[in-house]
Amino acid sequence: MIFGSQVYSILKGLLLLGNHKKMITIFFLCYPILTYSQIRHTTGDQMAGAYYSFTNKTNAVGAAYQYFLLDNIALKGSLSYEDIAFKLSDYHSFILKPELLYTLFSNKKSLFFNLKGGLLSGLESTKNEIINQNKNNFFYGALLGTTLEIYISSKVKIELEFEQRFLLKSLVANYRPYLTIGTFIKL
Repeated sequence: MIFGSQVYSILKGLLLLGNHKKMITIFFLCYPILTYSQIRHTTGDQMAGAYYSFTNKTNAVGAAYQYFLLDNIALKGSLSYEDIAFKLSDYHSFILKPELLYTLFSNKKSLFFNLKGGLLSGLESTKNEIINQNKNNFFYGALLGTTLEIYISSKVKIELEFEQRFLLKSLVANYRPYLTIGTFIKL
């Protein structure tokens, strides 16, 4: 079995030789070995994690739980806190999102590309400091998106998501795109 330090030494040696094509080829050949070459999506698996989302004005942090119904279908639930700073107002919201994920492409070892859809609901609060006005509001909507899962070991993955939210009765916006990065651990 090849250990990480041996692979690192090989890659470092190739880099010093200046042959980048060989280095890239060896890295992609060794990557499944480094991640223990186990199937990652298995019926009944559970994962928990934390994530950070952002748009041009929004920052959000959250926690999520994922359960694999089948090898290529998963349910995911998350709770997040969102914050937007306007010039004269503050905006905060708590959002609950149940989602369904379908694995479209994968190498069965370390990379998985998913399509997702879901619902969302939340409570938002705005505060205007100039006129001393507070508003609280319940909103709901749907989301569509994609997810790229990168397993860095048999129990840990990094997840990159892009989602488009369609909101009803929101005080701020009806359409919001989000980019998310998260880390999950298999339970």
